[in-house]
Amino acid sequence: MAGLSGTVSLIPKPSESSKKASKNDYLRVGGTLITGPDGAATLVLRNGGRLQVKPNTTLRLRSDKPTSEVSLKLLGGSVESTAPQVAASELVINVGGRRVRLGQSARATISMPEGSVKRAAVLVSFGTASVEKASGQTEKVIAGQTLALSLTAPPAKRLDAGVPADSAMTASPLTFFLLNKGRGKVLVLQPGDRRFRRVGRRKTIPVRVG
Repeated sequence: MAGLSGTVSLIPKPSESSKKASKNDYLRVGGTLITGPDGAATLVLRNGGRLQVKPNTTLRLRSDKPTSEVSLKLLGGSVESTAPQVAASELVINVGGRRVRLGQSARATISMPEGSVKRAAVLVSFGTASVEKASGQTEKVIAGQTLALSLTAPPAKRLDAGVPADSAMTASPLTFFLLNKGRGKVLVLQPGDRRFRRVGRRKTIPVRVG
């Protein structure tokens, strides 16, 4: 991380607990960065790209080829992305199942309201970006344009051949985290949440697996 301010948390891996982020931390593949209401962070990517992570944002690094293509998943909030200078490299932001790909040296802000998988927006301030549409085709967005995305959650999987899945179930994201603080204190982070919240005594929180 090139810089951070306010409340910023890092989950290094899905199986690990959340911790307070520091400037010396690296966001590695599978890691999740969470900014609080007063938090912000700057990420410099290996391929030369740059991200300004805004407050109330949850972002996960998905890339397995960080020197040629950097792929991130925006789970909620807003990021300002600047594509790398190297033409062979790519910067891709996945939002609600759609891929936003920035052109060389382009700059765009990608946002999705907290806990929403139905709407998002791509604002291009410099250069161009291509956005994958529901049909699989791509739409080009040029500087000065804003593209509103109407997103659809992936269809729920059937639990078995005879029992239909809950029609209200969404499959993005599928991950939740539990954090044991000791002395009986347990925190939970569920899809759509920006921060861990405490699980009260004798309280049951339903967890729906997609």
